[in-house]
Amino acid sequence: MPLLFKSPTQPTDFFKLTRFVWYSYGILITENPVAEEDDYRVEVLIALRKLERLDKEEYNEDERNDAEEIAEQRRQEEANAEVGVQLSLHMVLH
Repeated sequence: MPLLFKSPTQPTDFFKLTRFVWYSYGILITENPVAEEDDYRVEVLIALRKLERLDKEEYNEDERNDAEEIAEQRRQEEANAEVGVQLSLHMVLH
């Protein structure tokens, strides 16, 4: 049975869902304010990669591809930001 979440209420809190759905194949968040955000289905899938269903609808291949592309882009942005911080520190220290 899918789980119903009444929180988190912010789209930035998707990662907090992961601790609740380790073994779940689907969740329901239709009454959660986060469901009103654009692309919330993809954002949830980015946080919960193995999730099969959201709000009683299975994820399709396009959504999975979008989630993978966005997640990879974010990983690259984080890596680039980390390199920038390291270079800045190196320049300050030398």
